[in-house]
Amino acid sequence: MKYYSYNGEDWIIEQLLEGLGIKTGWFVDVGAWDGIYLSNTLQLAEKGWQGVMIEGDEGRFKKLKLNMFPYRVKTIHAMVSAKDLDRTLKKTKLPKDFEVLSIDIDSWDYWLWYYLEEYSPKIVVIEIDGGYADDEEWIQPEDRAPKIRRRKWNGASRFSMNKLAKKKGYRFVCDPGNMIYLRNDLWS
Repeated sequence: MKYYSYNGEDWIIEQLLEGLGIKTGWFVDVGAWDGIYLSNTLQLAEKGWQGVMIEGDEGRFKKLKLNMFPYRVKTIHAMVSAKDLDRTLKKTKLPKDFEVLSIDIDSWDYWLWYYLEEYSPKIVVIEIDGGYADDEEWIQPEDRAPKIRRRKWNGASRFSMNKLAKKKGYRFVCDPGNMIYLRNDLWS
């Protein structure tokens, strides 16, 4: 099996799904790049899963569309703002109770999950800014888009993301680079 993610997130997703007895389903990848580069979800597409991949950068989206042509993946070219993810996903056939959500957009990751209300993924993989202490609260201001990547303007800290996960009904699984959570009702 080939893995694509930067820190083994796709392997961890595979292990969680196996433990849950899930062999097929749906995934959403927000910030999908070209669908291959550091992908947390390409492995699922290769296994025949259905998916939605969203990318805002025009050049990356063109490559994404070409790369995902052989798979059961709907590609969407959009810069999804904090409150738009539900609306964007409603335009697809995605079930409300889908399997995997991956968010890695280098900015409003926290807010995309915060405002996601219509959907309840089983597993969430989400980027954080790992440059903060484990007990340090930091959330990128919702109204401030990063013009350039720099400290204190990128995403959220582990502490803040863990608080959001708990509020939304998820438990922390691990942090290989992106935070991975499992919905509370799926813990045995």
